[in-house]
Order: sequence, then C-alpha cells, then structure tokens
Amino acid sequence: GPIVLQFLSSFFNALGRFVANIMGILIIGLLIFALVYIGARSIMPAAQKEGVEKMSDLPGYVFTKAKTGLNNYVTVLQKTWQEQLDYATGRKHEGEEETKQKIWVELEDLKVYPKKKNDYFDVSDEITVLAPIKASILNVDESKKIFYTCSLEGGAVIKGPDPPENLLSDLEGSGEVVECAFSPHDTGTKTINVTAQFDFSTEGYTQIAFMDRELKKQKEIEGFDLVAEYNIASESTSIYSGGPLMVGIERFEAPYGVRPDGSTTSVIDFTFENTMDGQIIEMKDIVITLPSEITFEPGFAGCPLVQTGGDYHLNTAFLSQVVEFPLKRGDYFPLTCKMKIDRGIIGDISIPQIREI
Repeated sequence: GPIVLQFLSSFFNALGRFVANIMGILIIGLLIFALVYIGARSIMPAAQKEGVEKMSDLPGYVFTKAKTGLNNYVTVLQKTWQEQLDYATGRKHEGEEETKQKIWVELEDLKVYPKKKNDYFDVSDEITVLAPIKASILNVDESKKIFYTCSLEGGAVIKGPDPPENLLSDLEGSGEVVECAFSPHDTGTKTINVTAQFDFSTEGYTQIAFMDRELKKQKEIEGFDLVAEYNIASESTSIYSGGPLMVGIERFEAPYGVRPDGSTTSVIDFTFENTMDGQIIEMKDIVITLPSEITFEPGFAGCPLVQTGGDYHLNTAFLSQVVEFPLKRGDYFPLTCKMKIDRGIIGDISIPQIREI
C-alpha cells in the first residue's frame, strides 16, 4: 500500500506511528503521528508582580482518560466538593497569548529508508526512520531536556534513538535529526513508535480593580460609568505565556466592591485549556500568588488548592478525582475559588486600586 503521512501531537509525548502492511513479503505503509509542541518558561511583562498565576513543571508521564468541560467535571466531584457549586459557572474563560513568547517544537518531514520497491518493503530490510526536529523556544530553562524513545511492535530496535536526549535550548534554530532503525521479525502489520517527552511551564496573570463598596454604589447611582471613568478593562482578560496551555482568568465585578468591615467575599474562575493538536499528559502543579490582602477560602468546592507559605498550590490528589488526563485539543477544566478580600487592598478609597493575580 502507499505510504501515508499523518500528523498528531503530544506536548510531552509526540507519537510517531509507522504502520507496515505485509502480504507474503513485508508490506509496510507509513502512519506517523509526530507534531510536538513545547511551552517554555517566559518572562512576564512586569518585573515584579504581586500576583502571578503559574502553571509549572508538567512532565509527560502518568494519567490516562480525558474529559471536556464542566458537565463531566461536576459528575465526578466527591460529595465534599458539592458545596456551593452554584458559584462555579463552569464557563470557559479565554486568555490572550503573549505574542512575543512564540513557542513550538515540531517533528516534520519524516524520512523512511530504504526506499520502497513496488510500494513494498522487504521483510529483510532494516527500516530506518529519520525525524528532523525544529524548535523555536524563548526563555527556556537551560536545564530542561527532551528525551526520545523508539519501539517496534513484533520487532527489534537495532539502533537508536540517536541522540537519546538533548537540552531543549540546543534545539532552538538549527534543531536536530533523531534516527531510529528497526528489524521486523515477521510479516504482517507492524507499528513503530517514536516518542519525545519533555516538561514545560506556562505563566499568566490578570489585572483586577477594587473599590470601596459604598463609594461604588454612590457613583453608580449618580450614573458614572466606572469602567470608562477609571479605564478599567471592560472584558476580563488574562495574559499567558505562549505555548499549548491557555490560562484564562475570569473576574465577575469591575471593580470589586470592598466592604468597610472587611467581610468581602467573591469568586474568581480559572480555566486551563489545551489549545493545540496534542495531549497534556499530566499536571504536576498549579501555583497561584495573590496580593497579600486576598486569601482563598479553604475547602471551597471546585478549588483544589492548598496554601503553602504565601502561595497556593495544586492539591493533586483532589484534582485527579475531578479531572481526567490526557487533555486533548479543546479539552479544558475550570477551577472556581472563593476570595476573602481585606479592606486594606483599596488604599485611597476615592479611586479603584488595580492589582494583579
């Protein structure tokens, strides 16, 4: 049969499939899934941020399964997570990619040797796959590596992968070619797997306005357009570093009204979505840094975060019960957290205070 090239990707596990059909002699067609993406740490636009929402260290190893959206998300919530689900809208909140942080790693123009004879490979052939890798990675951690593997169903790997690994920073610009060689044991349909595994991180933030609650009410009664008057973003938009993972952050007030007695509470939504043709295999951590005047209410339904020092970290045990991996393109999951806002955040009560999360 003819050689067919098809591209599919995984950010941690780029899967190349080489399918061979053999009738009498070895007939090998080619099906390779090989588009790889990488997110890399980026430098956020502001040098010092009081709030940075960071997605970090996502190794591509364990979890299976995938679910999309809130419907599936809610059905697997434990009973303890059912409390106050009315706060969780489950809507997907978009973020804007930081255009200067273009990040990708791609396996392309795959070559197979020897050349076919009459559309067939001979069973005695040593099959070699050459996989050129190209990359454009900004601000990547110099210690981050990419690892390659090769395997053949019903056959032996006689060479490779060559190289077995490399520093991601060494791939930028020139890239490299990964070589694997295989020896089929018999005729039939065979599958060759070429994989690449790597870690990446995504960073994001949004700006939120806070204002004295009574002053806000007064100005609204007087007909003031607070959004226009104080140049507050009318749409809730987060900025996230380039890569396969979109980080969306949704605020529900503009500005948030802060009570004088310090009892202000409100919710904030986070969305994490795979936006590219690949799979996010595992999430190792989410780190959210808040302004010092804001804390998350412990145990709030839909917010699997625990406070460690000044940051909030992902409770991976809870997340594994409510979100199923891998996340394919378009798959996302929301987190909804309840904020307690101290009055000290508003400072000068006459104008809204802009803070970052």
